[in-house]
Amino acid sequence: MTPSIDEFRPETFVAIDAVKRALTIARRDVSADDITAKGGRDLVTVTDVAVEDAVRRIVADALGFSVIGEERGGEASADGSPYWLVDPICGTRNFASGIPLYCVNLALVEGDEVTIAVVGDPSHRSRPLARPATTPGKR
Repeated sequence: MTPSIDEFRPETFVAIDAVKRALTIARRDVSADDITAKGGRDLVTVTDVAVEDAVRRIVADALGFSVIGEERGGEASADGSPYWLVDPICGTRNFASGIPLYCVNLALVEGDEVTIAVVGDPSHRSRPLARPATTPGKR
């Protein structure tokens, strides 16, 4: 069953917009000069950083919550305030190799729960997938 638009919180629409914009950046080609190693076997591309920076700007400007990202880091507020988690290119090795199996992930954490999650798959030009948010503490 497809959820009604009324089931989505305003934060969900911000997250969908952020992921849509991030997908535009992620669809750009990456060259070997744009890839570096980070600790062991992990890779990072200029696209990872550009996507994370864009998502950070969008969600911070709209909602003011802190952001923890795979590339730039960050910390959850000590007071338990909501925060965003972003994996700008989930599947960087595939992305850097030109294999179209990667996505952009964004989630809102409230308390100890993920209450909003949006996933965008640029390789299939699909719309970001979001699920209706839950109220913290309720499922």
